[in-house]
Formats: sequence, C-alpha cells, structure tokens
Amino acid sequence: MTNYFEFIARETRELMAQLGVTRLVDLIGRTDLLKELDGFTAKQQKLALSKLLETAEPHPGKALYCTENNPPLITALLNAQLLQQAKPFVDERQSKTFWFDIRNTDRSVGASLQAISPRRTAIRGWQPILSKRTSTAPQARASACGTRAAWNCT
Repeated sequence: MTNYFEFIARETRELMAQLGVTRLVDLIGRTDLLKELDGFTAKQQKLALSKLLETAEPHPGKALYCTENNPPLITALLNAQLLQQAKPFVDERQSKTFWFDIRNTDRSVGASLQAISPRRTAIRGWQPILSKRTSTAPQARASACGTRAAWNCT
C-alpha cells in the first residue's frame, strides 16, 4: 500500500513539474490545463462535458477553494467531564463506578482516563475506575468496549 501511494506522489510531482506547477493548490481551478477527449463508445460521444471545463469565477472576497480550518464541533467535553470526576479517585487509588450517556459525537470518551490510570493499575489490590454508560452509537460502543478493563460496557 505504501508503494502505491509513493508511486502516486512521484507521478503527481512529475506531472506538476511538466506543467510548471510547484504546489497542488496552484492546480485548483486550472481548467485551462484540461482538454476534452472524444469518447470511444456511442454513449461517451454523446456526453457534453464542455461546461465542466469552463473556468470557475470565485465570488467576490471568496477563495476558489476552502482556506479555513475546520475545527471539530465537540472538543471532548464528555471526556473532560469523565476525567474531572474520576481523577480524585484515581489519585487516591479508590475504585469508583460512573454512569454516562454517550452519543455519536463522543468518539474518544475515556481516552484521558486511560492515560492517567495505567501507571496506577500496577498497585496491588487497586481496581480500575469503571465507566458504565448507555449508548446508541455503535461505533463509540465498539471502540470503547475493547480498549481496557477500565470500561464496563453495558
């Protein structure tokens, strides 16, 4: 798989060099570099693709492509809540069970808890923090169930 993508990258660099382009971004909107080919079959020959080759004019004050970062909508709020509630018990080596409702957007719930608890799980007799939760998000349920003993999937 790696070789395939390296080949694609090399071929892309070579084609860009032939065109005198150094960045992929410089190719966006450059329909002047394309040409319409005749189709091989009767169906292909009936296709009118000339409209696709027209140069797009950006709206005033707007770029031709996305220039803004797309920050995540949720910044692990449930994860932070779980960590805040569990940290005192982890620090004191006490077991505790928490209940949380999880949604589709809570994809990494428990990651912070797992980051702080492994260094303490070697302590003899200390049980991990259990985070029981109800979920209708299949991918969140599957990802959390197999991670560590700190999860009790219900």
